Formats: sequence, structure tokens, C-alpha cells
Amino acid sequence: RQSVLGMLLSFPVAIPLLTLAAAIPVLATGEIDIMRLIIGFGLGVPALLVLILSTWTINSANLYSASLSLTATFPSVAQWKFTLVAGVLGALLAVAGILDAFVSFLLLLGAIIPPIAAIYVIDALRSNSTSTPVHWPAVVTWAVSAGIALLANAGYFTLTTVPALDATLAASLIYGVWSRARRV
Repeated sequence: RQSVLGMLLSFPVAIPLLTLAAAIPVLATGEIDIMRLIIGFGLGVPALLVLILSTWTINSANLYSASLSLTATFPSVAQWKFTLVAGVLGALLAVAGILDAFVSFLLLLGAIIPPIAAIYVIDALRSNSTSTPVHWPAVVTWAVSAGIALLANAGYFTLTTVPALDATLAASLIYGVWSRARRV
């Protein structure tokens, strides 16, 4: 009930109010550039502080989470060592400009992750549980369908104009046929 109440209050009430609050400065000044508005109202330094502090908070939580996970995986290594290495590595990657590759990274994830879902669904529907540590037909299906999505991303061909959907359809077809042939 609380989720439904939150949804009912947020969409028809909060979103129009937030839109109006965002539009008032634009209507008052005629300026549509958010940075010029912030500086024009004398809020440049507070906005910068909010940006820095929020980034600091998120990144410290990420660093703590990474070091905690690595310490749980490798309990013989002290957590401070993981924190130090991850902090230095993250700083070096940031200085090297890793953010420039972020969109490419997201496109790569969009190509290689959707076929996994198709394989899981077909495997669950067909009850293809296996006791082997590596289920090679699933791995090969994933590799082929991810390759199809990467080729579609590169513009070589497309089935649906959506590479992730192409990969999912390919994985469904390949793994479905393999699964059915195995059951017969």
C-alpha cells in the first residue's frame, strides 16, 4: 500500500510541482542554461560544494564496498590494503580519463548481458540442470549471441535494429534448439 501511495503522490503531485519549481527561474530570467542560472543567482559555490560532497560520499561508499567485498573473498589480506590499492587504482583510472570510455562500456554491457537472461529462462523452462562446473552449450550460446549483438552494434547487420534484442533472440533460438534436441 505504501508503494502505491508513493506512486500516486509522486506522479500526479510531486512531478508537476518539481517541473514548476524548475520553470520559475527560467520564466523569471529568460535564461535556459542551468549553469548561467546557478551563477546568476549567486549559487555557484554552494552548487559546487553539493557536487563535490555528493561525489565524495558516493565514491567513499564505493571504495568501502569494494574493499569489504575483497576482504570477504580474501580474508587473509587486511582490508586497509584493499582500500589503499582500490583508491590509488581508481584515482589513476580517473586521471587517465576512464570516463571517456563509459558509453562504450555501457554499450558492451548492453550487448553481452541480455543473452544471459534468455539462456537462464530457457534453462529454467526446460529444466536443463547439469552437474558439470561449466555448461558449454550455454557458454557457446552466450558467446555467439553476444558476438551477434557486437556485430549489430558495429553496424554490420541487424535483425530488429536493437542489438540487445538481436542477441536475446539469437540466444533464445540457439539455446532453445540445443535444449530441445538434447531432450528428444
